[in-house]
Amino acid sequence: GPCVRQRIRRKLAELVPHEDTVDGLRAVARGDLARKHYRNVTKSLRKATPVLVGLQAREPCCRTRERKTSRQL
Repeated sequence: GPCVRQRIRRKLAELVPHEDTVDGLRAVARGDLARKHYRNVTKSLRKATPVLVGLQAREPCCRTRERKTSRQL
């Protein structure tokens, strides 16, 4: 439902990972993947978090935030 999607989007905004993972999570947020796939994605995300934090510090991906603000307007 929409609450799950919001939770995923919030997690996405928190992590702001590199494009591959963002696309994967976007697919989940659109509902293209089953919930068990989302669980797998989050599990792998948790393992990759230290790396992603390093990526985020160097070059944050603003695309997701821009899309979110444009949706609210």
